[in-house]
Amino acid sequence: MEMHLPWKYHGATNTIEIIVDPEFPGHLLSLAATRCVWIVDTPGNQQAIDNAWGAGGEMNLCEVSRCKVENPESRQENLLTIMGMLDDHYLTYDMIVHGLEPSEVMKQLLREEEGFEVSEPTPDGFVARRVPGIREHFLGRAAPEGERS
Repeated sequence: MEMHLPWKYHGATNTIEIIVDPEFPGHLLSLAATRCVWIVDTPGNQQAIDNAWGAGGEMNLCEVSRCKVENPESRQENLLTIMGMLDDHYLTYDMIVHGLEPSEVMKQLLREEEGFEVSEPTPDGFVARRVPGIREHFLGRAAPEGERS
């Protein structure tokens, strides 16, 4: 018998939790209680992902998406890959990234090539907010009505 989990596909906000740490030490269920989570699918994260998938229906969690990656240690590349997948699923989003420091190079890349501004560091990563109109421009999408200049 196949189990179908009634995930919530949108959290309370448009913020997505992105985990690029191949051995995430945090509490995945707590993150999924309020936001959708995209996590690198690695042996080190397998148990936490399985636990979230097993409890998802009972706990009314937001979606936890496994992301296959070629090299779990290529955290910056994995973040950019996940962002590409998110663009196919969400019109707009902000993100909380776990497992990658907000270096000056990373901040510049996100700002100049992806349309995100790193707004604050966190203990294990950073928060990045979409610059209204810029991300959509990079993707070839028109900005939402209330965000046009």
